[in-house]
This record gives sequence, C-alpha cells and structure tokens, in this order.
Amino acid sequence: MTFRRWTALSAAVLTAALATGTIASAAASPSGATTVTWQDRLGEIAQGVVAEVDDFQASMYERTPQVTARRMMSVVAHELAEHSDPVAAWEALQLVLDHQIMDPSHEAYGSLPNDIWGDCWYGVECHQFTVAPSTPTSAGAASQVARTAELEAGPHVLTFDVRDSVTAVQANYHVFQALVGGQVVWERDVSGGTTAWEHVSVDVSAQTSGAASTTVSFRLLEKRGVTNFAVQVSLDSMALSGSSIDDDAPSAWTASQTGTGVEVVVGPNGTPEINATSFSLLLGAGILNAPQYFTQFTPAQQQVIRDRFVLASRSTLEAPHAQLGYTNARLLRDVQMILVGQGAGDAALYQAGVERWRDWLQYTREWGIREYGSTVYYGIDLGALMMGHGYVQDPVLRDEFRKALDFFWYDIAANFLPASETMAGSSSREYDWTHSSGPAYFLRVEDWRTRPLDSYSVFNYQVLVSYRGGEVYHPGTAHRALATTSPKIVEAKTDPNRFLDRYAYIQDGRAMGSTSESFTNVIPGMGAPTPYDKAISISAVGSDPAVGTVSIVPAAGTDPYGKTYPGSAPLHAILHPVTAQKGGDLLTQLDLRPAGTRTSSFETNVMIPAGSEAVLLDGGVVDTTVLGSTPASLTSTVTLWEGDSCIAVRVLRADGIDGQTPQAAFVVDQAGSDIGMARFAITQFTSPSRTTLLAERAAVTLYARTGACASLADAQTFAAETASAKISQQQSATVHSSAVTTPDGDLLQVGTDIVARDQLFRKVNGVAVLAPSILTVNGVDYSTVLD
Repeated sequence: MTFRRWTALSAAVLTAALATGTIASAAASPSGATTVTWQDRLGEIAQGVVAEVDDFQASMYERTPQVTARRMMSVVAHELAEHSDPVAAWEALQLVLDHQIMDPSHEAYGSLPNDIWGDCWYGVECHQFTVAPSTPTSAGAASQVARTAELEAGPHVLTFDVRDSVTAVQANYHVFQALVGGQVVWERDVSGGTTAWEHVSVDVSAQTSGAASTTVSFRLLEKRGVTNFAVQVSLDSMALSGSSIDDDAPSAWTASQTGTGVEVVVGPNGTPEINATSFSLLLGAGILNAPQYFTQFTPAQQQVIRDRFVLASRSTLEAPHAQLGYTNARLLRDVQMILVGQGAGDAALYQAGVERWRDWLQYTREWGIREYGSTVYYGIDLGALMMGHGYVQDPVLRDEFRKALDFFWYDIAANFLPASETMAGSSSREYDWTHSSGPAYFLRVEDWRTRPLDSYSVFNYQVLVSYRGGEVYHPGTAHRALATTSPKIVEAKTDPNRFLDRYAYIQDGRAMGSTSESFTNVIPGMGAPTPYDKAISISAVGSDPAVGTVSIVPAAGTDPYGKTYPGSAPLHAILHPVTAQKGGDLLTQLDLRPAGTRTSSFETNVMIPAGSEAVLLDGGVVDTTVLGSTPASLTSTVTLWEGDSCIAVRVLRADGIDGQTPQAAFVVDQAGSDIGMARFAITQFTSPSRTTLLAERAAVTLYARTGACASLADAQTFAAETASAKISQQQSATVHSSAVTTPDGDLLQVGTDIVARDQLFRKVNGVAVLAPSILTVNGVDYSTVLD
C-alpha cells in the first residue's frame, strides 16, 4: 500500500480554520478596544495543535513518532476541518481501519490497537520469533515458519520486512535467515545494528530456476547456545514475485520449532484496548455527527465508517476497566457509545450508552468524582462531557451533560489556586508530579489561565472538536467566583470508604490538600495502587505561577522526581497514609510496606521547590543553587518561604528498614535542579547491591503546616513554631497512633491498625474527619448541582 506524504502546514490553514469556526477574529468592544474572546484563545490553541498534527503527519511514515489510532483520528479530523480534503482524511482513516481487529473469534473483535506500527510493519499481527529472558538454548535450535507455493515462469524476487530488538554487539549467537528451497538466501546476525525496520529484497531466480514449486521459510537459528540472551525478531509483509505468496495472513504459514528455548508466534501489532478505541471513536463521533465533515466522504465510505465505528464501539460494551470509579475511561466509553449510536443510527448501541452513562451519573451523585483532582484526566473528562453536551440531540440528555460539566467545573473551581492558575491539593492521578499543570487547554480557553500554554499535543485535537459541537458549554460567573474565593475549605467524598474523603485549604498564594488513600484503577479484582496517586500536595506561589509543589515520595532506588518514568510521575512506593488536616495544618502517618522490593536503596523524600525565596533546614538557610547534601536529623524541620507564604514539614518518626538506622539530609542534585526541585531525603535502607527487602512495615510520620510569611524573619519564626509544636506517638502490639497540637491549639490525631494493616482513625479536636457531601466549600453544598 502506498500513502500520501503530507507537506508542511501553510498559512492557508488559518484561513480555513476561520471558515470552519476554529479561530475567530478578536471582536471590538463599544469603546473601540479589542476584546479577546474564547474563540480567540481557542484559535491560539488550534494553531499550536494543528502545527503538532502537521509535524506528526510529516514524520509518521518514517516511524519516528508513536503512531496510534487516536493520533490518526486527529489527522482525519484535521484534514476535514482544516483542509476540506476527504481524500487525505480517508487515507488516514483507512490506516486506522486496517489495524482494527476483524477476526470474529478474537476476544477483542472490533477494537482498535494502541499502536498502529508497534511490533509489526503493517496490519493487526505478524510473526514474532523469540528467545525469552533467562531461557537456555542449545546450538542448532531454531524456530521457523514455512510455506510452499506454485511458481510461474520467469524471475523471482523474495521481499520482506524485518526488525530485531538487540543493538548490543554480541555476535554469533542468534542468526535470522531466509531460505528458498532449503537454501539460505539471506541472513544476518541479530546482534548489533539498530532496532529499525529493514526492507529486504533478494533475487532468488537461481534457486527457483526450472522449479514448478518451492518452499519459502524464515527461521531464527541458534549458532551457539545461550543461558540468558533474550531477543525478538518481527517478520512481516513476506512476498515472492511470480507466486501466490504475497503477504497473505500469517495463518497461511506453518510454524515449527527444533530444539528448546526458541519460539515463533503470531503476535499482535499492538495491544487492543478500550482506551485506544474510545479515544479514537470520540474523535470519530465528532465527524460522524457533524454533516459539514461527514458528507465530505462518499456514500460508500460513509457506510463503511458507520459499520466499522459501530463494531468498534460494541467491542467496548463490557470492557472490564470502564468501571464507575475509573472516571476518564468510563466517560470516554459511555459518551462515544452514545454518539456513535446516534450518528450511525444504531438505536441499541445508543441506548446501551445512555444506560451506562446514567449509572455513572447516579454513582457520582452519591459518592462524588472517584478519579478526583487529576490534572491530566480532568481535561479528558471535560472533553468527553463537552462532546456529549455539544453533539447529542436529546435535550434531556444534553441537560444531564450540562449538570455534569457544571459539577466538574465547580470541583475545579473549588480546588483552583489563582496564583498558579491551576488546581491544587491531592489528586488520584498526577502525571506532572512536580508542577501540576491542570486541565490546561480548557483553563486557557475559558481564561482561567492567562498565559499561553507551554506546549501542544496531537492528542489534544480533541479539545478543538469538543468546542465545535452545536451546543458549546462554558463555565459561568458562579464558577469563576468560587475559583477566586479566598480562603476556601474544600471537603469532598470520593468513595464509599470514608477514609478516602479529601480535604483542601486554599488561601491567597498557598494551598494544602490531603486524603488517606493510595489510589488504584478501581477495577474490582484487578489492578494495584498506581505510582500516580498524590495523596498530599502543598503549594506556595509567589511571582512564578509555575513553581513546584511540596509532596511526599517514598521511592525504592528510582527517580523521585518522575522525569525518567513514563508520564513524568515517580514510581513511588505505596504510601498507605492516614491523614488528618484542619486548615493549613496536616498530620500524616505512612504505613510503608517494603517487603519483597528488590533495590539498593529506599528513601522517603519530601519534595521542595528549589527556587523558593528561601529554604531553611532547622532554621538555617540552605543554598539550593549548589549541588550537594546537607546533613539533617530524624527530628528536622524543613521550611520554605515563597511569596507571602511559608510551608514547613517536620519529621516525627522514620523507621529504618531491615535493621538499618535511617539517615536524613537535604539534597540538591542535578536531576532535581534541572526542574527547579530539591528534596529532604530520609534514607531508610542502602546497600552496595540490589537486595530483596524483608521488613513488612516501615512507618514514617510527618507534620506539615502552611501559613502567611512576609519575610525571612517570619519564615524563621514559622519554622520555630512548627519545630516546637507538642507531639505524642504511641505504638502497641496492634495500634500505631500519633497526635500533634498545632500552634493555633487544634489537636490532630491519626491511627493505624498494624494487624489489619488499615487506617484506624483520623480526628480533629476529637471528632472523626468526614466530608459532609460530595463537594462542600466553606460550608456550601454543591452536590445539588447534579440533581
């Protein structure tokens, strides 16, 4: 298959965008001054996103960027909206449809894989030859696929695409070969080179001369045995000119193995999944339900789109992880079902989507937003809800989407810190760990963020589509008023387990938020706490709205800043916290469980913005511009002053692991300095080599405060007050408890059942901490918004 190569975006895009409503000219006010509208800000974003789509298109066939179904659907929408080019749009859409699972016997029949070009050159599956890790092989062992074909007269050329997984130069162990009539016509050592695809063409006329038929085979051969040398060789698009071998289905080839340790399977190109399918279909539904775009396709193409979109949508019906509590995946799934069913005229699919949507709505009315506070996923949630509101035809259903959007924006407003122009407080999923950016695209369009975005993404073409519906939603003046209210005390339920209620305090340029939860994917019987949950987050913002946040990161020999981990979140150990908070005072007790972790170190880190006006360790100023480590103690207090606010964190307890005595220090390292962060590090275990930890429990208890500070002297006073606050700690055979009396006289108490390994109590002034509703701010109940 050949494909059009797209050229760079020209200035004509802006003209086309104006015509399609993507960008609107700034309107003049009655006084003659220029008024910047939401359309202008959307246009600013459109320019950035469209440029990213164009760059993606220019390089996608070189296979340098990741090519996914969702990215390709952005290209489809882009070609229709920005270029009115249905030929290019269909070409891009065909690339998606060619990778759809179309085998009715497949458990993911109809779904779309995450990767378009993942482990195969093209299509849904291909042959993959492997030696697994820690798997011994012997010399002469081989895995092979073969096929016999009748030959026509004339020359014959064998072609195929191949790539392997090894770049290290360890030659003469694994070799990959192509054979015709039992003769090796091509081979290469699997080691060395690159992992890029290679297109191979070999004239095999000499091997086929005079023959009426021949057998073509490919094999991974062990020239020498190995004990632990894993490889994977992917083989695709095999063809022999002048024969019937022309990249037919892998099932036409016969696989076999000789010896042990080698294997060949028909492997998937990319994992079929609900998120890839739902993300793609949500963009597709924006096309399907917009006549100005959909009618650009031919009637035959329109019918293919309806049929294939319905098939894909049905594959998500019973997806196990679209649970009520996995909010972004749930909303994506439910909304695309509704809109695909509506646009394709499939009443059963539409009704199934409506029923599932209303199940989620009822759950949320009772327990709140389960995937709460996520600065990344709130953007996805808003996009899905706006698609529902903008494109659905039923006015009753549209009003339900409006109510949900109202509630989400009230939650965003409640947790909004104007000084940082983003959300603050705890979050279930955080991908920008140190500098939470919030649902930035929507904040920018609605003028809650005054500065332009730092970067744009192909994925966020979804934002443009969500604003193109027939009914455009915008948060109202009441939302903005709540966002700018100061101070704010925010309390919210998130789950039937009331220990998971969240609490936030926001005033002027500071914020503190907490929960007693280690978040999971909320899939019954599946999943585990993810590294993305941010149970405690504290902010102090001065002149730099993008200053980092204070958080807690227990980490086993990994990057505590999260910049080397996919998604920019640290792969932290599970906190298992129990936390009590009142206003700007917080007491948390972590029940760390290191047993079974294989590591050379285990640290609990308190992340500190290095660019603060001053950072103090036990009252003394620390130079955060100089790399190094400043010794501290297990009773130390670290304090930062930024703008008109201070944050102080005091260590009350930290256990060593496997008999070691913990050590504390304030650390400024290069990895942190590169992103404006430092850390207070409690090293609980260290070893010259990786060791499997045995300790079942390692407790860490911290007291944190935030409050007003106008000078370095104020910061020193604030640090001294924190360090002298009255504390008590007790541990019996069954209970570990901690208490602190704050400088304002409030009593915070937390307790852990160390037998059941669960939260036992959290109290403020002797009263259990419970949120009064799914969202309450300064005593005002916002739960009625969803009625």
